[in-house]
Amino acid sequence: MRTGVLHRAALGLVIMAGAQFPGFAQEKPQATSASSEQTVPGPRYGIKVHGHWTVIVRDPDGKTVSKSEFENALRPQGAAFLAKLLARQTTLQAWRIWLGTSGPYYYCLEPGASHGTNQFTTLTVSSPAEGTLVLSGSVTANANGQLIEMGTGVTDVKLPGDYNTYKDFSFRDLTVAEPSSTTAPAPIQLQANQKIDITVTFTFS
Repeated sequence: MRTGVLHRAALGLVIMAGAQFPGFAQEKPQATSASSEQTVPGPRYGIKVHGHWTVIVRDPDGKTVSKSEFENALRPQGAAFLAKLLARQTTLQAWRIWLGTSGPYYYCLEPGASHGTNQFTTLTVSSPAEGTLVLSGSVTANANGQLIEMGTGVTDVKLPGDYNTYKDFSFRDLTVAEPSSTTAPAPIQLQANQKIDITVTFTFS
């Protein structure tokens, strides 16, 4: 079922010869001028993968404390995984979201998956629209701290030469401006027992 979700999102793309996965777009594509459109008609070449995060921190009573939105970058392992998946050289087993704080790390997993400490099996995977893949879940902080970095990952079948079956898919360092022409997101502060709702929306264009 999870493999079907990703295939519906990724295979809906028109894949041209020489198409690449250049990484998660950090800026909106530049508009094409009217003269360019007339000179070079037809479909655009290349594939862009966009990753958008929404992180909401709530008090135990449900009150919203903060809401943050930002983009992230595609890991080289993520691009390699997509290529192998589309070439039927691997199979998606499970997704995960991880959050790194100034204290502990937290792991949001799909039901039935296991990581170890600070794991929450609340992750859902859906494709609500053509060309869209959504990961959504929540974790509960067990200590005060600040969110520093976060990312997504996949578990697939182990292939020859693979170190293990887990591969980083996307990543964001919240202390760094991405791209450099922008500013880094405001710090996301956490207190023990607060709930962190995470939604990661992947789109393809």
